[in-house]
Amino acid sequence: MLHGFILSLVIVASVASSALAESFEGTLKTNVKAKGRSIEVTSYFKGSLARADASVSGKKWITMILDLRSQTATTLDHIKHRVSTRSFAELKAVSLKKAKRKQSPFTKTGEHGVIAGYPVEQYVHSHDDGTVVEWWVTSKLALSPELQQTISELCTGQPPDPDYARMIERGLVNLKTIRRATDGSVVFDSQIVEVSHTLLPESLFTISNSYN
Repeated sequence: MLHGFILSLVIVASVASSALAESFEGTLKTNVKAKGRSIEVTSYFKGSLARADASVSGKKWITMILDLRSQTATTLDHIKHRVSTRSFAELKAVSLKKAKRKQSPFTKTGEHGVIAGYPVEQYVHSHDDGTVVEWWVTSKLALSPELQQTISELCTGQPPDPDYARMIERGLVNLKTIRRATDGSVVFDSQIVEVSHTLLPESLFTISNSYN
């Protein structure tokens, strides 16, 4: 479903800044390669509000706005020019119906690097379908467990598994995700490429009259 795929993009694009949401106000730029598409996502964060604009080849595609106050997610389809709003409870129910892949615990590899100016270290885990996922995480961002857990629940329909919950508790925030197929080929690649601290108007998180 469109909601599920876009929500996944929002989660990937916002996982770093969602951890900052209570103290961070500004934008993130993320490059995503998935399902044969190269997608650019710009995310905006202000208090309990989050917005992600996804574009393909420079053309606006989808916008999603999350509001923790009203517990709603609003999706704007710029191609079909329509808008829909669903409650967090509805999204969780849809996500819960999806088949879940069993995964191994996260394992630290000892590899280190720098992403968007933040020091990161690599963790990996495997799924029962043979795919392997790499996370490049940092401990240098202030953690907001509530919002990070909420986003995880919207994606899976249930609370974070114990392994991921422990990572949240430790203040680890993911800046890059790579998923590899059984043959080692990359099937999903997402990386935060820019973090900008800037004040944002609350109107940025409202729907344009042209969509009503």
